[in-house]
Amino acid sequence: MLRGFFLLLVALGLTHVTFAQTGKVTGKVINESNGDPLIGATLILQPSGKGTSTDQNGVYSFSNLRPGSYSITCTYNGFKSRTLDSIVVASSEPVVIDVVMAVNSSSEVIIKTQAKSTRDNTTALLIAQKNSASVSDGVSAEVIKRTPDRNTSDVLKRISGASIQDDRFAIIRGLNDRYNAAFINGAPLPSSESDRKAFAFDVFPSNILDNLVIYKTATPDMPAEFAGGSISINTKSIPSKSFQSFSYGFGYNTNATLKTLPQYKRGRWDFLGMDDGTRALPSLAGSAQNGFPNTLDGRVKLAKQMPNDWKIYYGAALPNMNIQYTVGQNFDRNQKEFIGILFSGTYSRSSNYTYGNRYSWDQVQSTNIDQFIPRNAYRENVNSSQVAVGLLANMSVKINGNNNISFKNLYSVNSDDRVILREGQNDVDGFPELYSKSNAFWFTSNSILTSQLIGEHYVPGKLKLK
Repeated sequence: MLRGFFLLLVALGLTHVTFAQTGKVTGKVINESNGDPLIGATLILQPSGKGTSTDQNGVYSFSNLRPGSYSITCTYNGFKSRTLDSIVVASSEPVVIDVVMAVNSSSEVIIKTQAKSTRDNTTALLIAQKNSASVSDGVSAEVIKRTPDRNTSDVLKRISGASIQDDRFAIIRGLNDRYNAAFINGAPLPSSESDRKAFAFDVFPSNILDNLVIYKTATPDMPAEFAGGSISINTKSIPSKSFQSFSYGFGYNTNATLKTLPQYKRGRWDFLGMDDGTRALPSLAGSAQNGFPNTLDGRVKLAKQMPNDWKIYYGAALPNMNIQYTVGQNFDRNQKEFIGILFSGTYSRSSNYTYGNRYSWDQVQSTNIDQFIPRNAYRENVNSSQVAVGLLANMSVKINGNNNISFKNLYSVNSDDRVILREGQNDVDGFPELYSKSNAFWFTSNSILTSQLIGEHYVPGKLKLK
């Protein structure tokens, strides 16, 4: 299986090298007044004379272009014609230009401007936000491409009113994760944590995002289960160009990295955030709940069947690390986008070690005065490690300009593994001579698998079906 996966990556890389000798111009045609895409707009490329029209999302594309300078003339019924000059095409990467069209209120006027993709793309994003029925803010793929952000949590930091907690959880307008909602391609994201409503956004690499928008006020077309904001993540369907990217990083924690810390016997799949059965309960555990003798002999017999010895030993903690690989492939048919494939894998591991004192008190009311009596006093050391794994595989087929089918898949695993050493007094006030020493092991693993089969169709007469 691994061999076939490796051969697939090599084939995608060779295809990318083979077809990287020609350039491409692509983008979206939008209405200046409301930011809506213009479907069926006509575009002519000069001096080649090639013509094309926008699809159901207002997207156009010119492929297999020799490096050089070009111009594009865009026309649409009821709008002023627009010509973009000085479009320089190179073989290294496609040129992305969004065309903003103004309504023709009187006689036809041809507007000729020099092509500046950054300005027009920024204008398109601002128009969409200005005409939105709700208060929203977001970033597009064009903006993300010019930043060093590696994952979605890094991108969220750039949006007004949003911040990130623990490098993964979103805080919108000061409200924590339980008051926010998250969606991917229109489908709600489940919680990645076992004990609270939260989602770890660091599992999504930034280069697979088409756009990211945070809606801060509710509208009738979205669920109202948020008070802070609704985070909408849209992944790319067909990449504008074939690409591959690889990134890695290492981190050093002064409390944990390469330090000798308490550990216990773990399974062979722990490095992927999954348990292999090492922590499973034996068959006798079920019978113990149904009346198994709760005696010393019974406990010893039950303990002997445990697959883990639960002993504490000490070992060095590895450095923190983060690895990300993404590959996208675009296959054309008749010089138009036909099939797009996007695959991404991320892996991160981090360790931390904390130590301190833990105290608790009992509240007692005496003569209408609340008094606090000390109860417990412990010294506590905690060695924790977190693993996050994310896999994304998307495939889209553009049958024609009016019909598009996508199959989008996401799988992620998040785990938290802790060793807790605790010793101290159980009852400081009543029995200070009693001394307690205990160890605890904590392991949680959460996995998410989501698959979406999406069809987008445009029926002439301004009817779109999704």
